[in-house]
Amino acid sequence: MSSRALRGVFWCEGGKNDKYFVGGPEGDKFWSEGGKDSLFGGAGDDSFIQQGFSSDDLIDGGAGYDSLYLDFQLSGTMVLGGQNIRNVEWLGISGSLTDLTIIAGDSLVSAGSQLSLVYETGGLASHSLDFDGSAEKDGRFEITVKMGDTDDVLRGGAGNDTFHADSGNDILVGNLGDDTLDGGGGEDTAVFRFSRAAYEVDWIAPGKFRIVGHEGIDFTDSIEFFQFSTGTSTAAELAGLTVGPDGAYASINNAARLPAAMTDAVQGGLIRLAPDYSNETALVTVEDLTFDADATTTGIVLQLGAGITFIALAGLGTMNVTGNELDNTIVGNDGNNFIDGGAGADIMIGGRGQDTFVVDDIGDVVIGRDSYGIVLDDAVLSSISYSLNMSIRKLTLTGSTAINGSGYYYGGSPDSITGNDGNNILRGFGGDDTLSGGLGNDVLDGMWGKDTASGGQGDDTFYVGQPDDVVIELA
Repeated sequence: MSSRALRGVFWCEGGKNDKYFVGGPEGDKFWSEGGKDSLFGGAGDDSFIQQGFSSDDLIDGGAGYDSLYLDFQLSGTMVLGGQNIRNVEWLGISGSLTDLTIIAGDSLVSAGSQLSLVYETGGLASHSLDFDGSAEKDGRFEITVKMGDTDDVLRGGAGNDTFHADSGNDILVGNLGDDTLDGGGGEDTAVFRFSRAAYEVDWIAPGKFRIVGHEGIDFTDSIEFFQFSTGTSTAAELAGLTVGPDGAYASINNAARLPAAMTDAVQGGLIRLAPDYSNETALVTVEDLTFDADATTTGIVLQLGAGITFIALAGLGTMNVTGNELDNTIVGNDGNNFIDGGAGADIMIGGRGQDTFVVDDIGDVVIGRDSYGIVLDDAVLSSISYSLNMSIRKLTLTGSTAINGSGYYYGGSPDSITGNDGNNILRGFGGDDTLSGGLGNDVLDGMWGKDTASGGQGDDTFYVGQPDDVVIELA
């Protein structure tokens, strides 16, 4: 057996003989081809290169940031912090390995320290690395793993682990702690212990998620599949963001940020909003569903899914909203919104833009809003008889049913009322109103003010109450 105490910085080479080396305080380098080795790094930042390793060997990095480089085939179980390897913060593997279980023992690193593992070879075998042990639980040290191009299985313990896989189809299990799971290339899977409903999921950016659960706060990147005890979801399903065929629609079921590319993909299409799970709120706001600054939202329709009763838009974007069969409350933003509450008695509140509201239920309530004291030309499209209120200036009757339309009774502002294809009674009331009949036999009565009435087609009847009223009848 070779035995030596070192002082200063040394490169110690040893063949397959038994060796016993003790390093000095300034950092030493050890290289061994095998044999029964006992290598003690001392106080400096030491490096160990091993081309063979067995249960009879001992490597103790001592104080400092110490690295161990293993250049031989590995399999089975490696105990870090046990009788074989202690006080090593960086572990590099260049030789081939099959299934390797790494057990973190009590004396591997101190509490709050970090263990980095780098696997550098591009071998063909698939690998399974397990990190577990009482030291990781007690000291909660961090593990950083960088793997090669093969199909790997990486399992963390109780610490804050960072896994970087490469181009293989990898499986990453963070377990306890605040973990970072980067799948790299390939089709990778992140595994979580509990049901999907036990986790809060935030879609951060394309391919990136923040997942909060009992185990800790995890961040994922380039993960294609997420496995829970209740089933596996794709990344798109987890985000609740799914683009349909040819970008025809998208579906969102939790707070998310839509990049410009995604909004472009569904340009003119439909975004369906739905709550994630029964134990989560059905409140959806577009402050949660935000858009990148260069995203185009024109033509996109936000559709409320089953269970949602409220949506509030935010920002300046032009967005359209369609309700469901429930009694919805829909609040517009500062853009020009098209709001259709759908079935049910809906409350539709405009923002500071020029908004259009669809009314189809006698219980629908429409409230327009002014823009810093300027009353805008908000409009109502109604398939039932409807009277304007003080916040709405335009009414268009839709369909072919014989229904009626009226302006605001107490107002003096000009209203615009247009009939549909049926027989309508149109009344302007106060203000200088514009009445336009449709295809039916309509009755047009401007009431007070200097009104303009156009009968359109059909046999129409006009009531003239002021000398300045204008009547236009098609021949």
